[in-house]
Amino acid sequence: MGYCGRCGEQLIDGVKFCGNCGKNLGEPGAVQPVSSGDLVRQCHDLRNQSMQELGRMYQYFGTKSDLYDEYDYQQSRYESLMGPGKETIGVVGTVLCAIGALGLAFILLLIVVAVMTPQRRPLRPSDIVDCSILIGIPVLVFAVGLECRRRKAQKDRERAAEQSRCGERISEIATELTKYYYAYGPCLIGIEYSNPKIISSIASVIRSGRANTPMEAINRMLEDAHMNYMQVQAEITSRAARQAASSAEVAAGAAVVGAIGSFISPRFFIAL
Repeated sequence: MGYCGRCGEQLIDGVKFCGNCGKNLGEPGAVQPVSSGDLVRQCHDLRNQSMQELGRMYQYFGTKSDLYDEYDYQQSRYESLMGPGKETIGVVGTVLCAIGALGLAFILLLIVVAVMTPQRRPLRPSDIVDCSILIGIPVLVFAVGLECRRRKAQKDRERAAEQSRCGERISEIATELTKYYYAYGPCLIGIEYSNPKIISSIASVIRSGRANTPMEAINRMLEDAHMNYMQVQAEITSRAARQAASSAEVAAGAAVVGAIGSFISPRFFIAL
């Protein structure tokens, strides 16, 4: 490992030309060697510079911490509203409407058949009451179904309106934070990492010695997140495999018991 003798760029082992100025590294004196002590001091100085800059960024963006928290909340709320809502009310309403309509049609058909059939006895007031009750039951069921569907539609409208409000607020906050970010000037991190909580996490990685610069710390954080995700997925896969193996063992045991029972039972009854 060394540095370019012309521009001072840190070089990668095996390269023939400087990636910054293009100097031929095969010429005498083109590469300036660096000792292990110099490298340790350079890394230490680089970490100190990064920590100082992160401290300034934390103080600057920390004044908008409430706005960053609100942005995270609105974003999570918006994503939750994008998912499917509860369909229970709508399903119940549809089923009740169908039952009420079919019941009403069936009762009306019975009434028509009864009217067209020759009368064996005169119509009594109790018959009118019975017909009213029979018609009223499916009408009531149908009305309840319509009310359930109306409530479902109202909830959908409220859900859409709230999602629209969340989207508008997210856009307002993003515009304000973007202006505030670019007002800082040259920044070592992108706007997506300007949340004070993320800046604090970046500083923790650098303080632990796992990285020297904010970008290196961000890469370490992304690697850690990926490793955690892979571990969770592996655990889920392992748990599913264990459950499948357990189910297969239970099914195999049941099959063996069934086979033994089918083999023994005829002989048992024959013996009796």
